[in-house]
Amino acid sequence: MKPMTEFAEEWIAAWNSHDLDRILSHYTADVVFTSPRAAARLPHTRGTVRGIEQLREYWAPLAEVRPQLKFELEGILETVDGCTILYRDETGLLVAETMLIEAGGKVVQGIVSHAAHPFTIRKDEPC
Repeated sequence: MKPMTEFAEEWIAAWNSHDLDRILSHYTADVVFTSPRAAARLPHTRGTVRGIEQLREYWAPLAEVRPQLKFELEGILETVDGCTILYRDETGLLVAETMLIEAGGKVVQGIVSHAAHPFTIRKDEPC
């Protein structure tokens, strides 16, 4: 498996390319992906998208809905079998995306958390 820094940088670059096939190349065929925005866009999923084709359905309209989409990497937190990528979207909102990654280097499960409003992580204050 790749180092998580390399994975995260490639993942951000894929999103910033707006190339759906490049984005989906990071996920397994049987991926399980949970996001509050999935519940809004695909109500029948109740926020949990199952499989690469349903993930494609979820993300396909992004080019039209968010043509200015751009992610900026804020940080990477490693887990035993994956990572959490902290990034800001084009609106400045902080997003945390936790991904469990199989031995082949693809995401088998993803969980997204969106900030309720823009805020700044202050490096001089303890958590």
